[in-house]
Amino acid sequence: MHEDASELELSARDMGSWRVGLVDAGRGVPVVLLHGSGDGAFVWRPVLERLVPDRRVCAVDFGSTVRLAACRATGRLEDDREALRSLLVELGEPVHLVGHSYGALLGIRHAVEEPVGIRSLALIEPIAFGLLRDESGKHRSESGIASALESFFETWSGGDRARAIGAIVDYWNGDGVWRLMGAERQERLLAGAERIRQEVACAYEDRTTVLEVRELAMPTLIAYGANTTCAARDVCELLTGTIPGARGSRVEGAGHSSMRSHPGPVATALEELMAAAERAAH
Repeated sequence: MHEDASELELSARDMGSWRVGLVDAGRGVPVVLLHGSGDGAFVWRPVLERLVPDRRVCAVDFGSTVRLAACRATGRLEDDREALRSLLVELGEPVHLVGHSYGALLGIRHAVEEPVGIRSLALIEPIAFGLLRDESGKHRSESGIASALESFFETWSGGDRARAIGAIVDYWNGDGVWRLMGAERQERLLAGAERIRQEVACAYEDRTTVLEVRELAMPTLIAYGANTTCAARDVCELLTGTIPGARGSRVEGAGHSSMRSHPGPVATALEELMAAAERAAH
C-alpha cells in the first residue's frame, strides 16, 4: 500500500546492496524524483502532491540512502546510480525520471548509459558542467563556474567547511542567503557537508559530452529559472538545443530551485511531458 499525498512519510527500503530512503505515494505509472545537494525527498512535496493523483511517485532521499555491509565502495555518482538502478529494478516498468541539480546530473548519466526503461526525462538545472568544457578540457571562463568551484575547494582545503558551504549556497541562491537562512538550516547543511563536497566534486569533474546527450531519444524537458546562474542557463540551453526534440522551459521569477519556489509551473510542465510520453507509448 502506497501513502497518499496527505500522509507522506520517508521510509527505508532495502534494495540489493543499499538501504534507500524513499517517499512512495500514489498509484499508476511510476515517477522517480531525484533531489539536489543539501536537499531531501520532501523538497518535492508541492510538485509531488500535484502528480500523485494520477501516478505513483517515488522521491529518493539520498541523505537517507546508506551502503549495506556487503557493498563495495565506488564513487559518489556511481554509488547513487547503483541505488537508483536498484529502485528502477524494483519498480519493474519504465519510469518518468525527474532530477534537480545534482539529481539531474545523476539522471543524465543514467539516461546516457542505460536509456532503456526511461519513459521521459526531466532535467531541472543539471550540473552537467562537462558540457561547458572547451576542446582542451578547461571550463569556459565566461560561465564563471570554474572559479566558483575552485574557490569552494580552496576554502574547504583550508579547513573552513562552514565558509565553503556558505559560499556554494550563495553561489546558487544569491549573496547573503547563507547568512539569512538561520542556524537550524545551516547546521543541517553542515551535518551533510562531506556529501555536499562529493557532489560539488562530481560537478567539477563531470565529463558529459554533447555527443553523448545527442543520442538521447526519450521525450525530454529541460527547465531553468529565469534568475539562475549563467552556468546553469548555459547548460540548459545547450541541452535543449542538442537533445533531439527536447523542450525547454524557462520559469519566470525563479532561481536555481524552481521546484521549491515555483512548484505550480514546474508541475504543469512535468505533467505535460509525462502525458505526451504516455500517449506516444500507446
